[in-house]
Amino acid sequence: MMRRNMARFRAADRHRLALIKFRLRQLFLSALVTLPAVAVFNAAIIETARADEKIVVYALEAPPLASAREPHGFIHKATVAILERAGFEADVQYIAWLRAQERVRETGDALLIPFGRIEGREDNYQWLVPLYDLKRAFVSVAEPVPSLEAAKALDTVGVERGTARQRMLEDMGFENLDAVFDEESNARKLAAGRLDAWAISVPEALLLWQEGGYQQPLQIGAVFGRQPLYIAAGMGFPEDKAERIRKAGEVFLTDGSMQRLIESYR
Repeated sequence: MMRRNMARFRAADRHRLALIKFRLRQLFLSALVTLPAVAVFNAAIIETARADEKIVVYALEAPPLASAREPHGFIHKATVAILERAGFEADVQYIAWLRAQERVRETGDALLIPFGRIEGREDNYQWLVPLYDLKRAFVSVAEPVPSLEAAKALDTVGVERGTARQRMLEDMGFENLDAVFDEESNARKLAAGRLDAWAISVPEALLLWQEGGYQQPLQIGAVFGRQPLYIAAGMGFPEDKAERIRKAGEVFLTDGSMQRLIESYR
């Protein structure tokens, strides 16, 4: 009798053990199906959050201030660093400058660098961070251009189309401007004698002249403007994001980071 009872107990234990194993196997197989789906879902949430924090920055090709080519320029690098401090990822894109300005005005979700603050633009943009005060002058390969009036009397003055300096000179009454879409073309035309002078920022002129390998000494003439260059946004750019960028930019300027960056390009 005792032996039969012990056998029944052992059979019951085996049955319970088999049931436990079956249930554990079901849980394991369910986890194999569920976990990848959860992982994909979580990854999608994280990626969406990251995407929401990415900001497009349209930049003007204007070395050593900003360039698509390495080492990119100190305003390009400063903007990336400031946005990172503000908690954003900068997606810097170099497209036609007039188109970039149109997109920023129309969409309200992107930034412009390096953007000159002039009267005609004042009410159409938000001026977030003043990065650099830029000196603009007439450069030549013959005699230095001594004054604005002397520059107006020349046959042709090269300028980049769509830039603040083109607008400045037109507002000053210049009627002899030869506007093109890139400054490399102006450098080549000046070296070939097809321009009498070139209206450009001094740092940019010196760099492009050196990179082009031109032999003639470049003459720096009359200054026609000093202009603050900004990180700028359209009027529709979200105020909360704008404020974060302003605060990060203020710290970047006051803690010496900007000055160290500028000096690294000299």
